[in-house]
Amino acid sequence: MLASFGRINMKTNATGQYSFVFSPGVFAVGVFAFVVLGCEMLNAPLKDDIDYNLSVVPVTGESELVAAINAVPSGGSGVFTVMCDITISNTININSNKTITLEAYAGTDRTMRLLWGGPSGNHLFNLQNGSLTLGTGRDKGTMVLDGGGISGSLVRVGGTGYGNLILNKGAELRKANNGVGMDASSGSATFIMNGGTISRNGCGVAVSSSTSSSATFIMNGGTISWNIGGGGGVAMTSSSSFTTFVMNGGTISENGDTNGGGVNVSTSGSHFIMTGGTISGNTGSSDGGGVWVGGGGIFTMTGGTISGNTSPGGGGGGVYMGGSGSFDMSGGTIGGNTSSYLGGGVCVDGNFTMSGGTISGNTGPSGGGGVYVDGGSFTMSGGTISGNTASLGGGVSINSGIFTKTGGTIFGNTGTGNANVAQNGTCGHAVYYAPAEEYYCDTTLNGGDNISTTGVLPGSPGTTLNNWIRKS
Repeated sequence: MLASFGRINMKTNATGQYSFVFSPGVFAVGVFAFVVLGCEMLNAPLKDDIDYNLSVVPVTGESELVAAINAVPSGGSGVFTVMCDITISNTININSNKTITLEAYAGTDRTMRLLWGGPSGNHLFNLQNGSLTLGTGRDKGTMVLDGGGISGSLVRVGGTGYGNLILNKGAELRKANNGVGMDASSGSATFIMNGGTISRNGCGVAVSSSTSSSATFIMNGGTISWNIGGGGGVAMTSSSSFTTFVMNGGTISENGDTNGGGVNVSTSGSHFIMTGGTISGNTGSSDGGGVWVGGGGIFTMTGGTISGNTSPGGGGGGVYMGGSGSFDMSGGTIGGNTSSYLGGGVCVDGNFTMSGGTISGNTGPSGGGGVYVDGGSFTMSGGTISGNTASLGGGVSINSGIFTKTGGTIFGNTGTGNANVAQNGTCGHAVYYAPAEEYYCDTTLNGGDNISTTGVLPGSPGTTLNNWIRKS
């Protein structure tokens, strides 16, 4: 059987395998591979790690690229090597259970771009019952999707049906409202980021799903940076219970938004799990420089680092917990974050449970250098809060809500605004309880600033916090 697609002829052999016949040259392997030229043909050898048996196919622009993708049969796979810039004027749909790979030519350090030149509200790629891989992890050549400021997404994943996106080293998504828009309305959307860069968009990755659908973003590597004003680094919204972001590695840095410059978990059914990687240098102009959690969202931290983030207009330089959000920390580090007001490390107006990990070196000028509790509850059964600074409560400051401590250590924090601290330099200003204006200092047991006792606030802090030094 022979089907003609302009310059591309597709045939089926006796075993049912597909291959393409070009003129000149023949390419016959199980996965289709093309070299896509958006302008002049380059005088350079083909890559030596793929078994090419063809001359370079001179596909000269958008129509040829689309024709090549369309030539891949339903359920088939295609590998496309982009040799130079191509302007795309209409959304490219990947459907019919096709699996498509786009990469830049690996024989050069040049950047190859797919440039959007169509209507502002469209997407460059739409994955609906289809899969797309960008980049192959090689050291040379960068495959760039450049939206030129479009109000849609560079890659829309999901919709009705399923969509799968993989981003590897050697790929970059930039200059759109969303770098990746995961929009599962009646199916599933999956995005796996192993490498590459998502930068200079309004939102790096927007993760959303509706009732009876699911959206999953897994970040193993790569960088999400300089996405500002449209959701920051990663924005999670959902009306279902199946929206998940798992961060195992990589970096989310230098992003910004009103709440949650790095990651915003804003609705029930949204769950952010951090096992590794770094969230650093992000800005939440109101609250939550690194991470903002509210609206019933859940944040679980077992590893990784949240550092150097700022909230210049409010609280939670590292993490902000909204009224119905929850945060469970059993590992990792929240360090070196700054709030202009309250909670340099963590600001709690929800439920925060700490059984491990470290909160250190954070600054909240008015109160709660490490943790500020402004409602809800903070339960500490393990971990360490140390080296934080605030005017009131260098370690922990409680304005309202409940602080329960059954384990862990609080030591070496600095309170700069209390006369009792000034009179006793060893106090450490571990905990401040605002309603009673009571201060609890680090103990001097064993000659050091260390707390590993049991206590509950509010209540009768002078009697329930064993071995604490009370200053009031």
